[in-house]
Amino acid sequence: MNIFLCENLCHPDYVDIQPVFASSELLYFAIEVTDAFFCEDGIAYDTILINAKETGLIILDYDFDFFEWKKTCNYNLVLIGGPAANTIVRYLVNDGISVVDWKTSPGEWEYIENPYSSCDILIVAGADRDATRKAVQELINHF
Repeated sequence: MNIFLCENLCHPDYVDIQPVFASSELLYFAIEVTDAFFCEDGIAYDTILINAKETGLIILDYDFDFFEWKKTCNYNLVLIGGPAANTIVRYLVNDGISVVDWKTSPGEWEYIENPYSSCDILIVAGADRDATRKAVQELINHF
């Protein structure tokens, strides 16, 4: 689950729905402020998470049916990790679709425009976990 700072917090007894995804129609959870009080560091909030539901937004590579996705291709993919850690990236490298030398990569992104039909793939990876972490952080900072 991604945790992020909200622009506004709400008064107790008021539920503020915070979208996690770009579309305001896809609301995944709500945060309710149950108490607000002063403390040594300023104002503290007690919150509870409500209306949480599984979204399928993040899927492990071995739980994802890549070959079915290739047939239907109804959404883009963001793949994290190089071919040593991510079986889908390994398949893309072996198939000649991913052309980055991930074994020596200092951490980068590879955008592959509609390799199979109308869906795109973004690979964020590096030669090792530190390089991959660097690439992910640069992607986050970019936006």
